[in-house]
Amino acid sequence: MKRILGILMILMALSSCGDNRPDYVLSDEAMESLLFDIYMTDGALNAKGEELNDSVVTEYYNSVFKAHGTTREQFEQSVTWYSSHLEAWEKVTENVAIELEKANGR
Repeated sequence: MKRILGILMILMALSSCGDNRPDYVLSDEAMESLLFDIYMTDGALNAKGEELNDSVVTEYYNSVFKAHGTTREQFEQSVTWYSSHLEAWEKVTENVAIELEKANGR
């Protein structure tokens, strides 16, 4: 019985060795979708060709966060987490780049 418990403990430890992502960190899919919309918002704001005040720009980004059911703080915490998990970050940014190219008709 002790042997079985030992084996189960080892298996549980190995299965939890993934990316150990905290609950507050956005999933890859959520991060990809949010980043895509942030880049699209950047493009729309730049296309206006006029100087926008900070409060207007902040409102645009806040609407993106709200649409994704997140906050700027959670996004920033997620970026911090991804910055120390570069393999996950590269995957996310590659997928966003692909979607941006599709959106731009390339």
